[in-house]
Amino acid sequence: MNEEVDIKEKIDNWYKENSEKLRKKEEKMKELVSSTDYIDWLSNFLEDKKSFSDEDWMYFLDMFENHDRLNMAKICLLYEIVSGYALKNNINLNNCDYGNYYKVVYNDFCFDVGVRLDHGIVFFCNIDTIKENDSVIDFNNILNVQEKDKELIKK
Repeated sequence: MNEEVDIKEKIDNWYKENSEKLRKKEEKMKELVSSTDYIDWLSNFLEDKKSFSDEDWMYFLDMFENHDRLNMAKICLLYEIVSGYALKNNINLNNCDYGNYYKVVYNDFCFDVGVRLDHGIVFFCNIDTIKENDSVIDFNNILNVQEKDKELIKK
């Protein structure tokens, strides 16, 4: 009987821990698209750097300002946001030799956000251009969905 109680307690603790982690992650994702701050930072950063991954800031610490390192680490959240939007809207991801990516446009700025399977999972982002027949996600639509969600909550 004690063993059953211990197992139930462990499961309950695991559930509470993971529910809290998921809640915090969802809050961070909502914050990322609650304004244009992040996407504006990303546009400016990519104009300068052309590409980066979420592990670059770990290996090239001296090359980046602290606020850039913090924003670079959020690329996995951006990928998840874009991926979720793509799944809901039947938009295919693009495959490449090293993983997959989504092509995203924000106003006149085009970039790829993807995942590379290396020695682990690495999220990346790079500047790109739109070619004929490209499957492209307009980030303004993602921002608009967030705006509509805010309006529904207010009602």
